[in-house]
Amino acid sequence: MQEKLRRVFALILLCAVVAGFCVLLTSCNQTILYDVKYDWAELRTVSGDLIVGPVSKWAHDSAGRGSDVVYVTINGITYMTHACNVTLMTAKP
Repeated sequence: MQEKLRRVFALILLCAVVAGFCVLLTSCNQTILYDVKYDWAELRTVSGDLIVGPVSKWAHDSAGRGSDVVYVTINGITYMTHACNVTLMTAKP
């Protein structure tokens, strides 16, 4: 009887841990799990120009759900672009 109770408790604990982990992973990018500092960026503009340089600041627009807008400051100029048009790197390539 005690062995069966232990198995049930272990199963409930496992389900709680898995459920908590799933909630953590599906938080719609509202929570940043890792604090990464990006030092270098490559940004493609609408006209097709490639802007490359050191990143002094960057931010993800989290005002709307599913927003893929990224703000990147390169050489003192802040660019607003879609996430697919910018590559942020931790070191100069």
